[in-house]
Amino acid sequence: MCEPTSIIMGITAVAGLVANKKAGDAQEELNDRAQVNSLQQWAGQMGEINARQQQEEQATETQQGQFRLEEAQATATAQVQADSSGVGGSTADSYTRDIAEQNRRRIGATDTNLEYTKGQLDYQRQGAGLAVSGRASAMPSIQRPDYLSAGLQIAGAGIEGYGKYQEKNKV
Repeated sequence: MCEPTSIIMGITAVAGLVANKKAGDAQEELNDRAQVNSLQQWAGQMGEINARQQQEEQATETQQGQFRLEEAQATATAQVQADSSGVGGSTADSYTRDIAEQNRRRIGATDTNLEYTKGQLDYQRQGAGLAVSGRASAMPSIQRPDYLSAGLQIAGAGIEGYGKYQEKNKV
């Protein structure tokens, strides 16, 4: 017959094993939820960044269209004024070239600004990705039950109980 302390040691080992498994399962569930939340947050940030990039591209396109319209209007006005005043030739051509050159610079500046903005948005994308990775690596590790240790505790309790049984029953 087993000693009561041996039985208690065995039950304690099993109870510890069950408690560790439940704690591990709960931590795994928390980690899974945290990872899903983190990925959803990342997806939201990516959506916002991509929408901002589209808005910047559309704004640049609109602004450049306005610059081209202004260039066409200024060129037409210059041609009409040159024709009506009798000025022509190289003076009128020079003036329209100046208008075109100013417009090219303005369009070039908007292209440069757009590229800078895209670069900043790329850094934001990278930062959001690093934040997700950081949150994932900061999640607590999951403590799994140690079946070998529990088995050894139970076996030890059994051997101890058997040893005590042998001592009592020595004849």
